[in-house]
Amino acid sequence: MSELATLARPYAAAVFKRAKETHATAKWSQSLAFMAAVLKNENISVVVDNPKVNKQRLSALMLDICQGHVNEENENFLKLLVHNNRLSLLPYITK
Repeated sequence: MSELATLARPYAAAVFKRAKETHATAKWSQSLAFMAAVLKNENISVVVDNPKVNKQRLSALMLDICQGHVNEENENFLKLLVHNNRLSLLPYITK
């Protein structure tokens, strides 16, 4: 578990820095909390953990679910996590 927190730390620091730069800490916090809540859903976690689901499909699914709850920067961050196989770090990034 501490390994996951260690891996999440640079992402969390980058998000916090960007949120402060854009004066959008509340929006980032809400968006990250929503995305983390989505990952807690059992049906979604099965898909996320399935190696047969390619990154493009996973990104599309997550973006579709999060539509209306995230902005363009949040979407790009979500895509980055999927691309780097770090989506599972999202709950640790939000802490």
